[in-house]
Amino acid sequence: MQRISAALILLSAALGQAQIKVACLGNSITEGFGLPQGALAFPARLGQLLGSGYSVQNDGIGGRTLLYKGDLPYISNNGGKLNDLFNFKPDIITIELGTNDTKPQNWDAHKAEFKGDFLSLLDTLNTLS
Repeated sequence: MQRISAALILLSAALGQAQIKVACLGNSITEGFGLPQGALAFPARLGQLLGSGYSVQNDGIGGRTLLYKGDLPYISNNGGKLNDLFNFKPDIITIELGTNDTKPQNWDAHKAEFKGDFLSLLDTLNTLS
C-alpha cells in the first residue's frame, strides 16, 4: 500500500508541472538528414521515448562543426537555430557535434582548438539559465 501511495504522490506532482523542455543541438545526425522514409530523427524519437511530460526541439543542422574555425561552424552559421534554442528556453540540452570536425580540412588545422571551442559553446549555452 505504501508503494501505491508514493506512486500516486509522484504522479500527481508530475502532472502539476509544466513540460520539461529538451533542445537537441547538433549536425545532420541530429537533424535527421538521409533517414529512410518514415524514420524519425533522434529528437523526435527521444520525444516519443520521454513521453508527454517533455517537449523536445530539433536544433540540428547538417554539416555543422563544433570548431569555431571549421568549414561550417554551428556557433556562427546556424540559420537562426541558436536563436530558436534561446527562445525555447530548454531545461536540458543535448549536444551532438564533432562528426564533421573530423574532416581533414577541419581537424588537421584546428584540432588543438576543439576543447576550448567546446567549453566556449558550453559557456554560451549556460547563459540560458
